[in-house]
Amino acid sequence: MPNKIVNTVALSSTGISFACALEAVREFLTYVAPTGQIFRKEFFDWIVAGNFRAGFDLQMDQLTVVMVLVVTGVGFLSTSTPPGTWHMKAATTASSLT
Repeated sequence: MPNKIVNTVALSSTGISFACALEAVREFLTYVAPTGQIFRKEFFDWIVAGNFRAGFDLQMDQLTVVMVLVVTGVGFLSTSTPPGTWHMKAATTASSLT
């Protein structure tokens, strides 16, 4: 597979996940600020059997918000950095210190 396609897919997937995380955090902040409760959003029922319900839901609190932004943000930044630049930057910094 050509390198350009791989880079496009990697940047798009991590960028979209970061954008979705930002939207989830925006919804969390608009809900939690007035109520002070845990945010829960029900998307759809996955399994329903009698009184049992297993849904595809999203539940967030303050720690979840921080972790979602850190994980998706770092993932996007690490894929948007050209390959090899961290290694080259470390080598350049080390040689300038001597």
